[in-house]
Amino acid sequence: MAARVVSVNVGLPRLVSWQGGQVSTGIFKTPVGHLLNLRALNLDGDAQADLSVHGGRDKAVYMYPAEHYPRWHAELDRADLAWGPRACGPCCVCRPCPRVGASTSRIGSHQAQVPLSRDR
Repeated sequence: MAARVVSVNVGLPRLVSWQGGQVSTGIFKTPVGHLLNLRALNLDGDAQADLSVHGGRDKAVYMYPAEHYPRWHAELDRADLAWGPRACGPCCVCRPCPRVGASTSRIGSHQAQVPLSRDR
């Protein structure tokens, strides 16, 4: 089954207050409604803050399965969190998300490969 793109989101790193200090994060994304170029390291208009764990050739786009949002919403039960296609900071929200290790998967009219899971 081909994955359907639910949302494409981009954002640039910014400084936020965290535990008494300042950290740079790229988790804040904004949905876009136009075509973007996928480059070797990210989508146009997107960047990662900590390249030791995010980004690079094998992590250029963070994809997230849309079907996981209801579970997180129920489990965390937090009205202050923005639940929807940009929660958790993904660049691309799909339904269903391509399987890790699959040679390639169709996402809309494109082919994608998912070489690594989020925990790497």
